[in-house]
Amino acid sequence: MRKQTWRLDLDAYPFKCELQSRYTDLDTWRHVNNVAVQQLHLEARMRHHLSLFGETAWYADGVRLRPLQVNTHFLRVTGYPESVIAGVRVVDVGAERYRLAVGLFQAGACVGVQDCLIGGWSGKAATDVPPGILESMAGQQQPVADLPEIELTDAPAEDLGTFPLHGDLTARYGDLDADSGVGEVSVARFMEQGRSTLVRDLKLGDRGLVVASVDIRHLNYQPIGGPVDLPIGVSRVGRSSFVLRTAAVRRERVLAVADSVMVLTDRDTGRPATMTDEFRRGLTEFCLPSAEMV
Repeated sequence: MRKQTWRLDLDAYPFKCELQSRYTDLDTWRHVNNVAVQQLHLEARMRHHLSLFGETAWYADGVRLRPLQVNTHFLRVTGYPESVIAGVRVVDVGAERYRLAVGLFQAGACVGVQDCLIGGWSGKAATDVPPGILESMAGQQQPVADLPEIELTDAPAEDLGTFPLHGDLTARYGDLDADSGVGEVSVARFMEQGRSTLVRDLKLGDRGLVVASVDIRHLNYQPIGGPVDLPIGVSRVGRSSFVLRTAAVRRERVLAVADSVMVLTDRDTGRPATMTDEFRRGLTEFCLPSAEMV
């Protein structure tokens, strides 16, 4: 959906709200961190939800609305302390779930877009979105032409034992959301930690490295605590980019799987840079058995 030109136009989003970047959102590159950007997308979706269902609709004791798949593209650097204008559009409503498009804008330019498929979660399992919610979303729907399909998977494409690298972390109380399940942003942070575990072993030389997009498939929203395993591997190697596949696993229960597109850049221009043969050889050490080499 990133390549559809309407995504770059704030006026294409019926719902709009202003959000504030924070000092604590900054990373070591001194711009808003990619997980913090994902948090801004989440906040925009929540504000849209509150505008439809009231100020107490941010929590639920029955069926909870949770992303099944979230695809986030980072188009420009998001800065601080400038505010962000967010736009939300309902692009598809089905019999069991619905789909939102979100755009973030700073200084009149689109800095990022997100495609989010929302489903229901109850107890320990996924379920349908309640009919009343779907009916309200259908009333807001503004379909778009050539909307790409989202193919949901129920498990990682690879056996977790084939991932060449494993990181780990300890889940904290703060990783739970207001409904006592593992938080969407916490999962994004788990995937970031997985990426950094591999990236720190790469020899970048005079190249920079940026996250172009993150596609997360959420599989489980149960409460967690204690050690989390982070299987990590490279699933595709291109000319100037590669795809990192990461998972978050707690007691053999897969919480989520993510594909992150990583792009090598020229540090002076910021433009994509062709990877050196040495860097390419270094990546092969971390490739999954099914990895695609271009």
